[in-house]
Amino acid sequence: MSFLSKRVGIKIPKHIAVLYNQKKNHLTLIGPLGSKTIILKFKLFFVANIHSIFVMAPLGKISKKQIKSICGSLQAQLKQVILELSVRYHKALKLIGVGFKAYLHNIGIANVLQFKLGFSHFIFYKIPRDVHLTTLKDTKVFLTNPCLKKVTQISAIIRSFKFPEIYKGKGILYNDEKVLLKKGKKIS
Repeated sequence: MSFLSKRVGIKIPKHIAVLYNQKKNHLTLIGPLGSKTIILKFKLFFVANIHSIFVMAPLGKISKKQIKSICGSLQAQLKQVILELSVRYHKALKLIGVGFKAYLHNIGIANVLQFKLGFSHFIFYKIPRDVHLTTLKDTKVFLTNPCLKKVTQISAIIRSFKFPEIYKGKGILYNDEKVLLKKGKKIS
């Protein structure tokens, strides 16, 4: 087990269960927020008493540099999946402008977000089922989901409906975002 001293393992929290199928080379992680399955290219080595996973690549036609890069990306993917099964991510958006509002409508099974952003028409956006969305005061929108990628992607799509202007500061902004306003033309 001298190779274990050279490699850094991924520590598994106690609230996450790990299932590994050697025949299909699938790794399933089950946590309090759901389960995820990863299809692996390399074999894994488990150490039960330490609660760690070590990624090992078979020696063969692949160079050592490629093995290191693929093992590193697999380790990063495993860490991200463990984090997604443990923590919920959230994004807060605020609507700044006179008359800018967001309404949440439940139409059957789907949730639809309706925006009034100063255009001559309303903008409708269908929210995926697994994303939890709440609106407060008609000017604040909160998105929550265990997957960081999905939360950031949906918040970027919503923000693209009305980007913040650089002269007046109107638009859809992230909660912690500040817009530096440009000075307009002065008439003297």
